[in-house]
Amino acid sequence: MIYPEPRKQSDGSLVWLARYQGDFSSPLTVADYPFQKQALRFVFEDAVNNIKQVVYVADREPITVSPDITLAGYNFGQPRIAFDSHTYPTSFGDVASTPEDRTYTRVVVEIPVTSPATSGIFKTILPLLIVLIAAALGVIIPAAYVDSKVNVPITALIALVAMQFGVSSALPEVGYLPMIDLIYLLSYAAITAMVAGAVIGAWRLKHAGEEDAMRLERRFTLGISVTFVMCFVAAIALYMLD
Repeated sequence: MIYPEPRKQSDGSLVWLARYQGDFSSPLTVADYPFQKQALRFVFEDAVNNIKQVVYVADREPITVSPDITLAGYNFGQPRIAFDSHTYPTSFGDVASTPEDRTYTRVVVEIPVTSPATSGIFKTILPLLIVLIAAALGVIIPAAYVDSKVNVPITALIALVAMQFGVSSALPEVGYLPMIDLIYLLSYAAITAMVAGAVIGAWRLKHAGEEDAMRLERRFTLGISVTFVMCFVAAIALYMLD
């Protein structure tokens, strides 16, 4: 505490200063990982004086973030401050209490933090897309090499499982579906469809020849790719615009 009692200033107002320093923690949402948007929220409320005795108002330049404060992997946005009131719904047994007696002024401070988009793209999204492209390249393998055409997407599927395990192990357990898990599910579906295309192409090879089988597989892979891109963009828009 800097001032034990309020000090009178030259303009006649009173000022009371206190400094608090400590470790604060709060669960972060990972719904839009790896493109995260978080908000550090601080709520201050007088525990004794209700709205009849104390009302908070903003001063000039009421809030800023010290340049010495850093958060690894995140960038700070412009902090916001708001003043409102909170009414407790119960009188806690005080029969003489009124709603106004249970209403207290609050100061709510929010500091938005975001993770760099380039980090999420190059560390998480780009490796996933490279694996999908490698799986799709199996379509150029001649239709006669059925084993190779099936093994390529299956190997990519195993690689995706390992990649998702590495990402999931770094994230907390949550009860909702994060964006990155949805993207991996779409990737699994795309690769499974590629395997199905290779199997269908093998049957086509047997009955209509290699040229017709290759043409069918190329169309099949093109359709899978377009569908995946559309679902991928829709998934990112769904989470980022929420």
